[in-house]
Amino acid sequence: MIPIPLEVTDLIIEYAGWEKYYPRDRASLVSCSLVCHNWRTFAQARLFRTITRNVEDLDQFLAFLEARPHIACAVRSLSLWANEEEEESASELDDDEPDQGSEREASVPPRSSTQNRDLSPDLLLRAVAALTALSHLTLDRVVLLGWPNASPLPTQAARIARLVLNCTTYKPFSPSHTTAPFDILSLFDTDHLVTSGNKDGFPEADMQLASVLTLPTSARPAVRTLELRGDDCFLRCNLDRGGLDAEQLRAAVLYPVNVLSLRLVGSLLQRCGGGLVDLSLNMCQVANDGESSSYPGLWSICSLAACTRLKTLRLHFDRSRFRKLQRSAEYQKAYSAILESAPPTSLRELVFGVLGLVTVDGLFTAVMKEIIPLILQSVARFPGLQDVRILVRDRVGIDRCMGVMHDLLPAKIVDSGVVKFEHRMFDRRHTAFERLVASVA
Repeated sequence: MIPIPLEVTDLIIEYAGWEKYYPRDRASLVSCSLVCHNWRTFAQARLFRTITRNVEDLDQFLAFLEARPHIACAVRSLSLWANEEEEESASELDDDEPDQGSEREASVPPRSSTQNRDLSPDLLLRAVAALTALSHLTLDRVVLLGWPNASPLPTQAARIARLVLNCTTYKPFSPSHTTAPFDILSLFDTDHLVTSGNKDGFPEADMQLASVLTLPTSARPAVRTLELRGDDCFLRCNLDRGGLDAEQLRAAVLYPVNVLSLRLVGSLLQRCGGGLVDLSLNMCQVANDGESSSYPGLWSICSLAACTRLKTLRLHFDRSRFRKLQRSAEYQKAYSAILESAPPTSLRELVFGVLGLVTVDGLFTAVMKEIIPLILQSVARFPGLQDVRILVRDRVGIDRCMGVMHDLLPAKIVDSGVVKFEHRMFDRRHTAFERLVASVA
């Protein structure tokens, strides 16, 4: 039999496990892995490309990987999560049989539902080190423990292309062995950090007394692109230690949800914004918050004065919040203050995202009336501004867009061609901001 070239075999296996538009066909990949040795190599590389595990099983999974290095080197993405429903079901089963297994319970104390979600950071780093080709790491709704005193801190950050920290709780290693909180971001060197809904479980008294542990290195944590939604305990801890490496941080997508998270965004921009080239902001939820009017000068918190290299600024308008609470004046006030704080010499591109709007109820025209003053302000403030783009949904006709622009903008600006409309399909995957909102909805 004439052997099939490896390149052709690779294409066959890729087609069998096609996952661009549909879920991966694991059954077909398993069948391919049983054909011959060559096919098994290609099939296993796709079968184990993406791994999702309950954090409770991480130690057993790590032992499995250490015994099978050919599988460990195939893993590209690892997601660790905690299923609270399964933990509650397990505790109910234990309650139904209180008299059975008493000897086992005496020798091995059962883990509580909260302990089932505990993740030791040194165990996490062992898993990352075992997966030599790992590029994506996600922690979802787990309890991340503090660094144990018995374990020395690593001397080198782990390289990860994308790190996602979602709804993670951070707490002491144990009640009797409380350690200082540590800067988890210093453990990783990452191209893309997504963080949302992470909260601190340390007792407030301990937080006031404890110093923050970090890697014994002079370099600050390196993050190239940051996505942040709401408040975040990890970024606050990081800023207490000096923040991210400002020279490495090139792009950020920031979505504060209240005044507290707005202050975090302001601190982040002030300390780490010096290297930003691309910045995306959404102030809609803070603007819709009734308490925003109770803070005079609130929007000055989010100053862009430190962003001296900023070339692209993206400002988003949220359709549902705009329609629901009629806070359009607060939207315009927020973004006007942000534009006024930006350095006038660097900005080259300004983007307004109104992807959720359609032509019904005159909502599109209402939003455009709030954007026009911002366009006029930007053209006057930024002499190097080359492009003002308004991203609209593909259902909004280009003729209507141009008509609204001609009616509301001065003819001089319209004729200059600096303002452009761009159609985008209304798909959450098109912007990093929308992906982040979808992940925590």
